[in-house]
Amino acid sequence: MLALFAGVGCSSFSNTPLQTAEETRYNDAGDMNTVRNDVQVLLRAALARNSARTTALTHPKVMEVAGSAEYFRAALEQSFEMFSDQNVTITSYGISGPISLYRTKGNRYAVVPTDMELSVSGRRVKSTGHQIGHYVEGLGWRYVSGDELGGSKVRTFFPDFPKGAEIPEPGTYPL
Repeated sequence: MLALFAGVGCSSFSNTPLQTAEETRYNDAGDMNTVRNDVQVLLRAALARNSARTTALTHPKVMEVAGSAEYFRAALEQSFEMFSDQNVTITSYGISGPISLYRTKGNRYAVVPTDMELSVSGRRVKSTGHQIGHYVEGLGWRYVSGDELGGSKVRTFFPDFPKGAEIPEPGTYPL
């Protein structure tokens, strides 16, 4: 969702050898709680149209693609304005299912399913998606909207992301 707001896309692909999801899945209460809390803060920030807080929790690679944190934040603010101009209101945004944690040789990842209810010119719709978390040394967990990083595109940002990791498909449904 956040990458969608900012119009950030993906263009390259790495052929790094990958481990399967089964080999890399792990369960850690500390990581699980941190990721859950972070994503709840991130989603509340998006609901409140708080671009500063949203930017603070967004992965540095998104900033690189956008050109800088300032460009990303400006694009995010433009997206919030566009939502207002097009009469789009986010009525709820939350975690919609179990969080999955994965570990590779040098990285930790989280996949967090989300759903959002919107009102679009009076019509209610539900949008499903996910956030992908990546533990960044020195920063902690940082997130990328997985809505544009489904399937193999996730490896554009994270070349060693586990092959076969369960990534929910984004979708939009009328309510």
